[in-house]
Amino acid sequence: MITKTFRRALTGALSLSVLLGTTALSAQDYTIAPDRAATETILLDHIKVLASDEYGGRLPGTEGGQKTQAYMIEKLESYGYQPGYKGEWRQKVMLEGQVPGALVLTIGDTEIAGDDAFALSLSDSPLMASGAELVALGSPEDIAATQGKVAVITNPMAAQSLLGPAMEGGALGALVLVEQEPIWNQFRAFASRPQWNLAGDDMEEEDEQPLVALVGPTTSAAILAALGTDSAALGERSGEVIGTSTFASDAESLTAESANVVGMLPGTKPGSGAIIMMGHWDHLGSDCAPETEEDRICNGAADNASGIAAILETSRRLATGPRLERDIYIMGTTAEEMGLLGARYFADNPPIPLEDFQAALNIDMISIAPAGTPLTVIGWGDTPMDAPIKLAAAALNRTIDVGEESAKYVRRQDGWALMNKGVPAVLVSGAFADDDILNEFMGTRYHKPSDQVHDELVLSGMAEDVPLYVVLMAMLANPDRYEKPQGWEFDRGE
Repeated sequence: MITKTFRRALTGALSLSVLLGTTALSAQDYTIAPDRAATETILLDHIKVLASDEYGGRLPGTEGGQKTQAYMIEKLESYGYQPGYKGEWRQKVMLEGQVPGALVLTIGDTEIAGDDAFALSLSDSPLMASGAELVALGSPEDIAATQGKVAVITNPMAAQSLLGPAMEGGALGALVLVEQEPIWNQFRAFASRPQWNLAGDDMEEEDEQPLVALVGPTTSAAILAALGTDSAALGERSGEVIGTSTFASDAESLTAESANVVGMLPGTKPGSGAIIMMGHWDHLGSDCAPETEEDRICNGAADNASGIAAILETSRRLATGPRLERDIYIMGTTAEEMGLLGARYFADNPPIPLEDFQAALNIDMISIAPAGTPLTVIGWGDTPMDAPIKLAAAALNRTIDVGEESAKYVRRQDGWALMNKGVPAVLVSGAFADDDILNEFMGTRYHKPSDQVHDELVLSGMAEDVPLYVVLMAMLANPDRYEKPQGWEFDRGE
């Protein structure tokens, strides 16, 4: 894992013909392709379909999700790919979940119930059966005080930075109190959204989710009144025990059937392993905004219709070029937005022995940075793929600029599901290289109905990334150019 910030500008002196010379591929094989403007048009055509209202936000288990699978299959089949999962295009993934139930708390002798408090939990939390001490948490310095207790956070904007460390430190759960109505309106759509897991899957210890409750203004006021305090006073008492509470919830159970889409292009050298290019096809569906909003469909143009578009165009170019030695797998995963569930299922149920996969390239949310943006690599320094990535970038005169911030996304994208099981996996794109560009998107369109096809949709950067993916996949598919070390495992630094 990357442990210190480093910036490297890597420019190429190698020509593409030199780079690919030992693979029986020539520079011409990979330069006779649509120019950037034509590539932008091809990519936009895919995005317009996948991010259309007709696809309804591509939620797994819905008609829009089925249409997305069918679209990918139609394209891959037309490019010459074969079904990649035991003779089938679809790897069925069964999901089970809960609609977050209304939370009922008892603080002292006061029972508090409201329609603006939701318990987010996929497992039977011990808090649902017994009480626990409540600890005010307003500063990272007081994380240790929450061990074995329930954190009460009154600053929702700080919740993201406090929740993770508190849970890792042994907190039994957390109450996030949102007193401001405008902020609650933003939180409510997420708070009331179903929480999903793989059907029949007992969560691994590292993935277990303690109870987290998001609480709106009305119930927040009642909780504070029962505790005899207010949020300002709690801010001065961070780290202190402020009371005890018991919890109950009436979550509704759900099931859904979805699928990963898996295609395969056979290589010319059986027994040399396989590589996989992947990206999630799913998004958040048609009711991801408050009911008061006119447009409630989260179309997911950037996240991740753009990634699927790039995968399809890369797949087409690989299929029309010279045959590669290793088998090429192309996968559109389901339920990434639900917690990398489709990728996790694939890792546990691969079409070939998982150790035969030499490398994985994940593509996600790439239509936000313009051409000329340096590449960053999520997984840089963590896999044996750095050298081929450097060479592929140099061959196309792309620079690489990796900072410490890239490391925070390693476990938040589908590649992690494979890397955690011994398959080197990276995400390579310009989209994550510029913090200002990324933060602008995250603050304005990410997981919102505004992430749709619009006049400012940035296509030039992703059109510049596609040729890089083609060259990188060709290198990884050549046993003379790249080989995963035997027994490779991700180094967690533990």
